[in-house]
Order: sequence, then C-alpha cells, then structure tokens
Amino acid sequence: MTTDREKPDKDEPDKDKRPLTAAMAGKQKSAEGHAKYRRLNAIVEPPNAWIKQSLGFRPSSLRGTDKARPEFKLVCAALNLRRMAGLRA
Repeated sequence: MTTDREKPDKDEPDKDKRPLTAAMAGKQKSAEGHAKYRRLNAIVEPPNAWIKQSLGFRPSSLRGTDKARPEFKLVCAALNLRRMAGLRA
C-alpha cells in the first residue's frame, strides 16, 4: 500500500520548512556539538522537570515574554526555597 505522503529521512530534515531543525541537526553531527548539547541537556532538563512535576507549573497565566519572565522567576525562587528547606532537614 502506498501513500501520497513520503516519510522524511531522519538524517536530512526538510531545510526549507524547518531551517532551525536542520541547523540543530547540523550542529549535533559533530562530536563536539553532540557533547555540548548532551551536557546542556543534563544541566537544564532536571530543574524544568521539577518545576512541572513538583510545583505543578505548566503554562504561564500571563502572555508575552515581558509578563511571563517575572512569573517564571518567582516559580524558580519557590523551587530553590523548597530545595534549600530540604537540604536543612
């Protein structure tokens, strides 16, 4: 059975439709780029997961970067206070 849609090759993202995806794929092809983004993933992902799971903060209640940034800073401060309290116990 054939379909009208062709499946894109995983190694070659569509550069016209998704230029940022293609650029990221290009960066991660080198060993240096892969190591850099792997380290970044280890640094950034756990706090984001804690904010979502532990604090239940998913979407911002405000719209726009200028309004959402202070709200996110408050959530981060709450996370840090919670972690500090856990360290003292």
